[in-house]
Amino acid sequence: MALTQVKTTGLADDAVTSAKIADDAVVTAAIADDAVTSAHMADDAIAAAGIADNAVVTAGINADAVTGAKIADDAIDSEHYTDGSIDTAHIADDQVTLAKMAGLARGKLIYGDSSGNPAALTVGSANQVLTADGTDVAWAAAAGGGKILQVVTATNTSNVSVTGSTYSTFITADITPTAASSKFLVLITTGVYVAESGSHTVVGFGWSMTRNIGGSSVVGLIADPLDSQGPYGHYFSPGADHHFATISTKIGFDSPNTTSTVTYLGEGRPYKDSGMSANFGSTSDSQIFIIEVDGS
Repeated sequence: MALTQVKTTGLADDAVTSAKIADDAVVTAAIADDAVTSAHMADDAIAAAGIADNAVVTAGINADAVTGAKIADDAIDSEHYTDGSIDTAHIADDQVTLAKMAGLARGKLIYGDSSGNPAALTVGSANQVLTADGTDVAWAAAAGGGKILQVVTATNTSNVSVTGSTYSTFITADITPTAASSKFLVLITTGVYVAESGSHTVVGFGWSMTRNIGGSSVVGLIADPLDSQGPYGHYFSPGADHHFATISTKIGFDSPNTTSTVTYLGEGRPYKDSGMSANFGSTSDSQIFIIEVDGS
């Protein structure tokens, strides 16, 4: 029998070894389905071209096997994020801009509430201010007081000479309060020349800041001290027939509690009612400054 006539039935089981198979002799059709196991594949034998499109499914990928290097740039969109998966640790500092924040009604403010959470404070009313009680913030009416409402000034360039015991006015100014609660800061300054005729061994003068409301009686605000002979706010004992000059200023604070016109005055006289003269506005002009301050 010729050797070329050997048939499958003439071969014993396991008689054909790999050495008896020619190179490239085994074709795909000669391999049974599912007959090639992973143990029969050489390491790194399957290239990308050997994998069918869409053949790799999720179940065929090990957990944590896909690294960042295997993900194409800009391939992951918001639809791929699990809801609530982005936490604070994954947001870089200064990355949340105003444009990324939820809208907030005009005029509202973000503050920390009693639970330590951010909350929106509603808009306050017109002219309200933001206040704090040491714990929370809230809108409240603006506190009054302290604001300058008006200023009145006057100057007397004339010399007012006084020789008797009667106080004479050397400067005056009127002001009409904006409100009954207003407070007033009043400053009066004057240059004074005092002369003694030779009959006294002392020389001096005194004056007061006064006011009246609507022509009523005068009320003294600030005055020099008096003794039995007269005021001695400025007093010298240089001997007979002497004189001196000075500039004297008084600052007063007043609460007239009215909206009627208030008149403020500077009134003075010499220490002695005879043999002595006090000349107010002599060495410098007499001036008055009245400042109305909101007292609410």
